[in-house]
Amino acid sequence: MDPIRSHDQLFRFVFHEPEQMADLLRGCLPPALVDAIRWPTLRRLPDTFVDRLLSTRAGDLFFHVEIGEGGALLQVLLEHKSKVDRCTALQQSSYTVRLLEGWQQDHAPERSLPPVLTVVLYHGEKPWDEPTSVHELVDIRGIDPAARAVLEPVQLRQPFFLIDLSGFDEDRIDAVWRSAITNLALRFVQLLRSLGFVEAMATMQRWRTLIAAVRAHPRGRDILEALCSWFFGRNPADPTALRTTMNKLDLDQEELPVRSMLDLLLEMGEERAIAKGREKWVHQGQRVGMGNLLLGQLQARFGTQSEQIADRIREADIETLQRWSLRLLTAATIDDVLVD
Repeated sequence: MDPIRSHDQLFRFVFHEPEQMADLLRGCLPPALVDAIRWPTLRRLPDTFVDRLLSTRAGDLFFHVEIGEGGALLQVLLEHKSKVDRCTALQQSSYTVRLLEGWQQDHAPERSLPPVLTVVLYHGEKPWDEPTSVHELVDIRGIDPAARAVLEPVQLRQPFFLIDLSGFDEDRIDAVWRSAITNLALRFVQLLRSLGFVEAMATMQRWRTLIAAVRAHPRGRDILEALCSWFFGRNPADPTALRTTMNKLDLDQEELPVRSMLDLLLEMGEERAIAKGREKWVHQGQRVGMGNLLLGQLQARFGTQSEQIADRIREADIETLQRWSLRLLTAATIDDVLVD
């Protein structure tokens, strides 16, 4: 499987299957709508249909499903956002119009249109505080009240259904989504994304039971690979993290126990922490050694130095110490050596 780097890729990979999309929607839509939708009929719109109508991002998903007893069709547009976007309602309304135009072309001479449900899943740090309907974007404040009363009712509305995860913790996710895959995926994007490596490993240790349930699903191995690929591969400062993680997981082995898998991940976190500490210790030793050497050289050439100069040298980083050492070769005074 190709590494997954972005929220868009991860979201599309996890929820492009009707089973996971149904789990996500059933957990958050109003009960009356959940009861009316015939979930076994949920199907993703073919990419060929979407491609000829829309230029979309990798995270946009489009489905249709039957609703009610008469076989009526409901179009479902679902997108995710990791940051608040003020113009989301306008963007989603353009998708709705294009999809309905496409439906009309394919079902001529049908004179009616199917209902459309637009859902935005938002996982961000702060609560969503921007419009969820197009008419909220329209500014009519400077218009005469009488004219405004005429204009306001005829503005496009096209609201979307918002799933705002910003205030969710583990307990609240558990209360809404019982499906293991949906539950774990939402925990990753909302709760795990901001954690450091070792802290994330400790958190995953607490999620053993949930991860075991995901692992038992037919898509479980791929889902776990996708989630870990996204989490461990998104840090450009550590390009080896993803490869090391995948090697540790070694999901091609026969039914690697979840306990062993998480133990390996935790061990990897401890190894990285130890290696990082060792690297920091070596770096500190080099800096102290270079500083002491430079102090001795300055004393030999210019005499005993003040405590202020000694402190300045002890606090300098390696690059600065190297620069001062080179200046010492030609400097006439100590100020020439230590000039900023």
